[in-house]
Amino acid sequence: MKSGGRILYFGAGTSGRLGVLDASECPPTYSTDPNLVVAVMAGGDNAIRHAQENVEDSVTTGEKDCEDQKITPVDIVVGIAASGRTPYVIGAIKYAKKIGALTIGVSTNSKSSLNDYVDILLAAEVGSEVVTGSTRMKSGTAQKMILNMLTTGAMIKLGKTYSNLMVDFRPTNEKLRLRAPKIVHETTGVTMDEARDAVARCQGEVKVAIMSILAKTDPESAKKLLSESDGVLAKAIEHVKNIKGSSNSAGTQNTDVFLSIDGGGTKTAILLVDSFGKTVGSSFVGSTNCSSTPLDLVYSRIVSGIESAKNGRTDLNIKKAWIGLAGIGNKEKSNSLLKMLDGLSPMIKLTPDINLISSCLPKSTSDSLSVSVIAGTGSVTLGEFADGTIDICGGWGPVLGDQGSGFSLGTRCIKAVSNDVEKAGPQTLMTEMVRQKWDVETRLDFIRYIQSIPVDQQRSEVASLAKIVLECSYVHNDLVALEIANSEANNLSNFVISLLNRNGAKSVNLAVTGSVIVKCEPFRAKFLENIKSKGYVINVVRIVESPSKDAASYLISSL
Repeated sequence: MKSGGRILYFGAGTSGRLGVLDASECPPTYSTDPNLVVAVMAGGDNAIRHAQENVEDSVTTGEKDCEDQKITPVDIVVGIAASGRTPYVIGAIKYAKKIGALTIGVSTNSKSSLNDYVDILLAAEVGSEVVTGSTRMKSGTAQKMILNMLTTGAMIKLGKTYSNLMVDFRPTNEKLRLRAPKIVHETTGVTMDEARDAVARCQGEVKVAIMSILAKTDPESAKKLLSESDGVLAKAIEHVKNIKGSSNSAGTQNTDVFLSIDGGGTKTAILLVDSFGKTVGSSFVGSTNCSSTPLDLVYSRIVSGIESAKNGRTDLNIKKAWIGLAGIGNKEKSNSLLKMLDGLSPMIKLTPDINLISSCLPKSTSDSLSVSVIAGTGSVTLGEFADGTIDICGGWGPVLGDQGSGFSLGTRCIKAVSNDVEKAGPQTLMTEMVRQKWDVETRLDFIRYIQSIPVDQQRSEVASLAKIVLECSYVHNDLVALEIANSEANNLSNFVISLLNRNGAKSVNLAVTGSVIVKCEPFRAKFLENIKSKGYVINVVRIVESPSKDAASYLISSL
């Protein structure tokens, strides 16, 4: 969309009307051009109020209506169909696909024929309608929520919001005229009267009013600053704050702080501390795993999280920053993100998340290697040499590896439970505990529950079963669970052993983090026991509960 693309909805009946509703709400909410999000309904505008059920049956009409919109390869065409087989919608998708546009299907039937045509299918399985066949009910509600998420996500990425505030709207009615100065006041800290004056000077453009106050400049200059930051208010504000901080002399004294970020696949911890190590502010945002999250969303979450941690303070100057993110090993990605973060701090250290915990270890020597171990949702081990170079073992992800992780434990738990339920393997207490957790009973219940887990939540849900495995193993002495837990602990320790072996080390300094190895002492003991059994000396074991705190301490000590 930043390249000139549009979102175009195609639908019939209730689905089409939902597309019209969502598209029509974007201009007043986000000040978008009416042609940025467009809805096309089978039967035209007349069908919005007067049902024309037969018009949905033509593939050709869908193709023609899509062609009339002059689709281009940078557009996003969304076909909305509860059943997932509406001919009109499939026709529109087929034409868009031919042009090279991104195609998305919104349905409540994941097994529908729409899945064969679209690039991405968003299917909410809502079950049977209260009134059979009346898809305006549960299906309609689910589709409306999906459309909300699509346009809201797009508008956030286009810079139409700041944190959770609407900042790119024009106050065209009394409600919005009251809201505009409140948002300016909340964001900048000026009085309500000053906020009203700023909104008036900027002709009702809230985002420009905020920028003009924070940059102490006129509306035109504020617009230029926003343009230089791709219209993203948070990015423009950070840029201005850094300029102000670098030019600050006598008068208001800025407070130097140190920023550390621990970004994983489930959540991201953001921490600001002062030069004495005292916490100034902290926050949590969603995943910033660069292998599964787009970089612009990673950037947006980082900036939003920093603003939350600052809690409105404008006197904080980030002297040094260490940002550790999962999946940032790719040099091209790393350079792109560093470019986005330019101006955040004079010194930014961007590394994989596992590097954060190595800061608490002594430096490696010729015969002793310092190794960091993560065993949470995923797993990886990293050895760092005295010259700063590294050697990684494991970390192949959930499909190829992740031995000793929560996901690996959970996967094996499900397999053991399925064997028990099918009477194809030994009985295990894990079966009853998983039944209680998921509120399932029969073989079919298990299958339906697993299939119902949203794709983006499947890994974390499976990993959550690790707690059951470890409890059954070390509290209840369940033999099936115990075999799983001990073998996974050994698998994880074998990665450390491999690092030591291939680098000629005789001893190891260990730092461990992640819920599996930190919270379960017997699992950790088994892990350490296997390393010792191979003849290696363990010099030190550091248990790192908060990698961001250790990283912040390192930044302070390196002054």
